[in-house]
Amino acid sequence: MSKILRKLTCLILAAACLAGGAACVKLPEVNNDFTFDPDTVDPATLTGTVSVWWAPMDFMWEPMERAIEKFNKQYPNVTIDLIKKTRADYYDDLNLAFANGTAPDVVRLDHVYVQSLGESGRVLDLTKMTGGKVEINEEEQFIDQTWQAMRIGEHQYGFPLESNTTLFMYNETICEEVFGPDYTPPTTFEELCEQSLQVRAYEKDGENPYHGFIMPINASNSQHDMYVINGWMARFGASLLNDERTECTLNTPEAIEAFRTMQDAADSGAIEYTGYAPYLENQFIYDGTVAFIEMGSWIYNDVKGMDLNLDGESDIKVAAIPSTTEGIPGYATLGSSGLCINSTCKDENKIAAYEFIRFCATDYETHMDFAKEMKVFPSLEAGLEDPYYHEPNESDPNWVEYWDIFMDQLLISVPRPGTKFWPEITTKLKYAEYKLVDGGQSPEKVANDVTADINKLFR
Repeated sequence: MSKILRKLTCLILAAACLAGGAACVKLPEVNNDFTFDPDTVDPATLTGTVSVWWAPMDFMWEPMERAIEKFNKQYPNVTIDLIKKTRADYYDDLNLAFANGTAPDVVRLDHVYVQSLGESGRVLDLTKMTGGKVEINEEEQFIDQTWQAMRIGEHQYGFPLESNTTLFMYNETICEEVFGPDYTPPTTFEELCEQSLQVRAYEKDGENPYHGFIMPINASNSQHDMYVINGWMARFGASLLNDERTECTLNTPEAIEAFRTMQDAADSGAIEYTGYAPYLENQFIYDGTVAFIEMGSWIYNDVKGMDLNLDGESDIKVAAIPSTTEGIPGYATLGSSGLCINSTCKDENKIAAYEFIRFCATDYETHMDFAKEMKVFPSLEAGLEDPYYHEPNESDPNWVEYWDIFMDQLLISVPRPGTKFWPEITTKLKYAEYKLVDGGQSPEKVANDVTADINKLFR
């Protein structure tokens, strides 16, 4: 099935189901009232068959296979049916499966989708399912942001796995060429803008060879847009939604100031906006022409071996994100995925499904296996002390420094406020960004319009 046809089929099925029309397929029965006591589960006698969709990068197959093997040593009578999916079509296929009632029992999702599907009743409320024991037994093991990112209010919808965030990255070779050998990275956004403009004005052989500060945003990659806007707002003391997630708060003075600063930086040329996909296709960062960018370890791990000046060290260095507002840190957005249980999971398999996702998240060796393979942080608090992050690595002289900066940034990261309206919210926000930086609309108009538009969802 082509991508376009898959998307159309998914939309048609979902719309028909929401409308309750005759075209809607008959969905499996959902029992969101199923409860059990986790303290009474006997791993040796528990039975069940649990289907799991798994679609990370290729190198993540083996950690999941190892997790299943170890799980089955403790739970010999539980069958885990691992279904390998491709990353490219994962969310399209999952939406289609939810729409036609063929979704797997367990899925791995970005935390905002765990929250969105949880509030919509499509994944199980683990708090209700366990009579609150999921919090009593498990919560204290996890980094607070990652645990909170899997819940809304008093309802826990999943177990967190790996955690990530963005860092400020700079090309040291470019910066030393432009600013001299004693270069130090900016600590404030004002300093960053000044340095960015100087890099763009720098001439070499009669040309301006370098980009300053690049900010990738693109309508086809909504979640990266949300990384940008969520962390950006937090740096001004603003937020996308109120604490109850019942109202958009982007029309506050702090949010309007955040919009204004973004627009001013774009107008001055201090920020160069580029589509996320063209950014990757043109490989600005890989060809050594970008001086500054905010990205996560998924980029750092690709470029840390780049050695343009052949001095034996990577050109790419990391630093704390520059502060935009006095007294407020340079917040970044939390990236975290977790495992959750589809609400159509059969009652006879729900306990087995719960035990499996709990095991993957709380068994230290298994949890760390996932994190280390992805070269990101765990969500388990104890994992932050793992020697992996604190002992020198012969292949990377900047290893310990990188993880120290990364950890500091992670511990002040801000989760995106997932709700059942998250897909619609992301669409509205990404277009607000474009109106701000390309459409010439005032920050006040952009703020008021997007706030009113999002608030219609909650009425």
